[in-house]
Amino acid sequence: MDGTGGDVSVYIAPDNYDKAAKFVKELMNGDNVVIRNNDERNLADFSLNGSFAAIINWRECWDAINTSSNDPFLNSNDPFN
Repeated sequence: MDGTGGDVSVYIAPDNYDKAAKFVKELMNGDNVVIRNNDERNLADFSLNGSFAAIINWRECWDAINTSSNDPFLNSNDPFN
């Protein structure tokens, strides 16, 4: 899997949906993730404490956005509407 990193963040680019789904499942169930360079030298070690709940909440939010109207303020008390 290709990726880049900077400071305390990492960007990955899975080759396909199956690899992306596997990666997310592993994040949800893991304790930590280690980032290594091409020489297998450890560059960073991130705790995954709370990642299961965070990914579940992200997915619920994503599903709510995808099933709602295109107008996020349609049913709100938006004073500018």
